[in-house]
Amino acid sequence: MSLSNLSTMIKNNFYSTHGKISLRSSISYYPITPHLSRPTQKDILLIGDTAHSIHPVAGQGWNLGIKDIQTLCSCLDKHNINDTNFDEYYFSKRIIENFTYLTFTNILNHLYENQQPFSKSIIKASHFVLSQFPRLKSLFIRQAMGKIS
Repeated sequence: MSLSNLSTMIKNNFYSTHGKISLRSSISYYPITPHLSRPTQKDILLIGDTAHSIHPVAGQGWNLGIKDIQTLCSCLDKHNINDTNFDEYYFSKRIIENFTYLTFTNILNHLYENQQPFSKSIIKASHFVLSQFPRLKSLFIRQAMGKIS
């Protein structure tokens, strides 16, 4: 689709709801800097993107943020927020999943951004393996959708 066709489509469909939108022919690029944070000060709980940011593959940042909130609610059901070790207890419940997602999505992102023959071979082999094991493929899809943890 050309830039002028895209502009026409946006004008016809979105001006009334979103106001005047203009497209630029140049694109700005901002690298994503993944991180996993842990508060250095007591009495501060980090959740969502403050605690972890990852490449937005399949909405994993959103899924992790929702799971942070669910875990916080579960921790509050079992422990008093004023307990001296509440933040450590909460953090211990989230660190493994957050670290796993961060690591896995960084590897995937690097493989897809890297256009080297080795990376392409790994991607091709991964697609082949997933095509041979539909249950594994379904498991990955459900995990990405946040349906299982």
